[in-house]
Amino acid sequence: MTLLPIADVVEYVEDTRRRAPTAGARAQWPAPRGADRPAPLLPARMLDRRRTIRDFTTQPVAEDRVRALLATAFATHRRARPASADEQEYAVIVVRRSPGEPPQGVYATPAGTRPLTDDAWLPLLADYYTDAAVLFLVCGTARRARADYPRHLVGAGALTHALWLAALSAGLGGWVFGRSCHRATVAAGRQPAGTRHLLTLAVGHPKETLT
Repeated sequence: MTLLPIADVVEYVEDTRRRAPTAGARAQWPAPRGADRPAPLLPARMLDRRRTIRDFTTQPVAEDRVRALLATAFATHRRARPASADEQEYAVIVVRRSPGEPPQGVYATPAGTRPLTDDAWLPLLADYYTDAAVLFLVCGTARRARADYPRHLVGAGALTHALWLAALSAGLGGWVFGRSCHRATVAAGRQPAGTRHLLTLAVGHPKETLT
C-alpha cells in the first residue's frame, strides 16, 4: 500500500534540487565542473531507479564525484534536519577503492575532510560489506542521553538515504547495510570522542543496466 502519493514525493525532491546550497557549503565542497560533472536525473526518473544494487564493476569513482555526492547529501540533510532541532552531529568515513591500489580513507564532515589516523583496517571492509568502489560509513555523535538513540539512528538514516539518492542521480548504484563495524567506531571515536559508526552505504558502477 502506498503511504505517500508519488507526485508529492517528486514535487518535494524537485523543490529540494531547486534550492542552491549555501555559500559556505559551496566553498567547502566544490562540485566537479564540465565533463567531470554527471548529468543529474529528473526526480521522477531517479525515484523509479531506486533499488538495491549488489553487483558492482571494478571501475573506480573519481574523487571529485565522491565530493559532489557528499556536498549534495550534507546540504540535503542540513535542510531536512537542522542541527538546532536534531541536537546530533553526523560525519562520514569515506573509503575509496581502485584496482591494484590500497583503499584510501578520509573522515568527512560538512566542514571538509581530514585523514584517518589509522587506516590498517580499511582492506577488511571489502569482506565485511562488499567490494564496491566507495564505502560511505555514516557516523554520529549524540549530544544527549542514550535514551535518544532511536532519534540518532533516524538522523543517520536520513543522511545515508540522501547519499544514496545523490548516487542514483549521478548514475551510480547503492547498497545499504544496517550493521556497524567496530573498527570503524574505534576510528570515528578518535575524531570527536563518542562518535560511533551507525550505517554503511556501498556505492559504485552497477554491472546491470539501470532502466
